[in-house]
Amino acid sequence: MIKRLIILVIVVLLLCLMYGCDQSMTKSAAPSSGKYWATYSNIPGPPESLSVTGSFYVNRVGIYEESIGEELAMVHFTKDSTFATGANPNDTSKYWVEIIMNEEGKPVRIKLSSNAANNFVINVHLNQTENDIPGYSSYIKSDDGVHSLDGSVIPDPYEDPELPIAGAKELNFKGSYEDGNKFKNTLEEAGYDTFSMRYINQTYTVSIRKELDGRAKVEKNVLKPKDYNIDKAKTKGNVGYYNKADDFTGKIIIDWTFNNIPFTIEINDAKLKKLEDGEDETNYTMSGTAEIKQKSFNMGDLVFRLNDKQSKPFSDEYGFKVVKDPSPGVTWSYVETWEYIDENYGTPFLLTVSYSTGNSPTDLSSVPVKELDEIDGTDTMSFMMPAYGGTATWTFKKEK
Repeated sequence: MIKRLIILVIVVLLLCLMYGCDQSMTKSAAPSSGKYWATYSNIPGPPESLSVTGSFYVNRVGIYEESIGEELAMVHFTKDSTFATGANPNDTSKYWVEIIMNEEGKPVRIKLSSNAANNFVINVHLNQTENDIPGYSSYIKSDDGVHSLDGSVIPDPYEDPELPIAGAKELNFKGSYEDGNKFKNTLEEAGYDTFSMRYINQTYTVSIRKELDGRAKVEKNVLKPKDYNIDKAKTKGNVGYYNKADDFTGKIIIDWTFNNIPFTIEINDAKLKKLEDGEDETNYTMSGTAEIKQKSFNMGDLVFRLNDKQSKPFSDEYGFKVVKDPSPGVTWSYVETWEYIDENYGTPFLLTVSYSTGNSPTDLSSVPVKELDEIDGTDTMSFMMPAYGGTATWTFKKEK
């Protein structure tokens, strides 16, 4: 028994002589547990202007989300350690950092693993090995982006709502201060902590945090297209830019003909409220109050008078579509019925105005418009007989 104990002590002493017996040895042997990883090979040498000379070792590594310049963690090393861990209590993100050395003991590559899929930037601080005094530091971007466990590169992790993303998300809303407050309240009602609010140049900025929810997840689940537009040209990383959804108000006039008898329907308070915004088309709910101008009409010797409300409110989900590709255009339809009654015999007559921009009941082609911000137009139903059908004219402006 005593011999076995002596042998065990000798083995431990040999290992200590070879690798060191402090806490750094434990760090060096620790495995990485990150689901996502990236490597950083561009570790620069000391600048020529540096007064400190000699060899250098990595003393600490700062981990940053570049889009907002936020430091998420700082991990520390000793001269003899090559592995360290860090964590951010604000969002539960964790980090495992490994230094790969060459045969001469010089750091040549750093591997960063994490439970978050950000494409991090790191700030490497190097100390002089002999006297352990600060030498120089350098910010380094990843070699080829962030990888998943199978080694494949994730093209843009920030645009995937299913991926965990560390750090605060800075969201910018273009609009009035009151609408900016509504924007913030929407985020809070969804369970997000809000902070760092400010309103400058008609832009309301708010930062949010909720564990590892990414910006794309917030856009998918909270900032619905019917309420908010994403400014894709500016939005990047953990920073998003938004404005109020492109709702329209305007006017529609339908000159309808039934059995060569003209009718006019005016919708002076027409409104388009965005429902869905896709790559090729945007769908709206079309609503308003339609007024038929003719209170009476003659059909031969008979006189029919309106026996109904002259104005009727309506709302039609997906009733108006703006087509983006291959060229700008719109499609919409409208249906309403008014009751007239023969003043002599009391015979009812139902006039149904059924207008569609299509050239046939199955035609899905759109009416061309100048551009997506100017959806004014006019169209004549061409598939009806000359005695039936009509022409519609519409004009809309974006709500401010």
